[in-house]
Amino acid sequence: FFQVPTSSKIAPASIQLKHLLSVFAIYLSVTSIASPFVSWLIESFYTSFCGELPPNALLGWAQMGLLSLVIVLSYLYCKGRDRLLFSRICRYGPQKGWKGIGSDICMGMLTYLIGFPFVIVVGQSSDWILETRLGIEIHEQVAIRYLKAAMDTPGLLFAALVIILLLAPYIEEFLFRGCLQTFLRRHMARKESIFLSSLCFSLFHFSLSQGWGNVSLCASLFVFALF
Repeated sequence: FFQVPTSSKIAPASIQLKHLLSVFAIYLSVTSIASPFVSWLIESFYTSFCGELPPNALLGWAQMGLLSLVIVLSYLYCKGRDRLLFSRICRYGPQKGWKGIGSDICMGMLTYLIGFPFVIVVGQSSDWILETRLGIEIHEQVAIRYLKAAMDTPGLLFAALVIILLLAPYIEEFLFRGCLQTFLRRHMARKESIFLSSLCFSLFHFSLSQGWGNVSLCASLFVFALF
């Protein structure tokens, strides 16, 4: 199942260490430095002019804009290094033996049906062991709490859905599958590169606010990432 096609009309991406570090630096700079600064800036200006804290929807839209900025900056960086690098990472264009978008959609659905039961079993088993056997309280993951908090605000809900369903997955696949796994594939076998990039992907979702919930979250995300 984990056989990645090697033949393609597009030359394979050549990801060097400097490319890998640069795209991750772009992501971390925007999310860890620019995002808190922009949030502080919006709160300061809004409080000064309106005398109250800004609505959560405004902050959600700002977050959506910043994640879009990550995609734009990553694209510009790749284009600046090699005009074909971004397209090679994202596998634009039909591959040799490509059967069309319908075949891709069917493969995606098949992958979901095969992989998701494993994800459920691993996640639920981890929660059961932590709660029942060890008596540890499980905290919800950050994305779930964010989505629940947005349910009563249409503007924030729209931003949350775009972030969780479109922007974040695209960025994560670009970083971990397109860049990291492609880089690792130059130095190790196919299955080893899939395993290690999936492990990095799952650990990347660790958050102190999730407490012991990180165990079941990272374990289930690791299994999910393998597929």
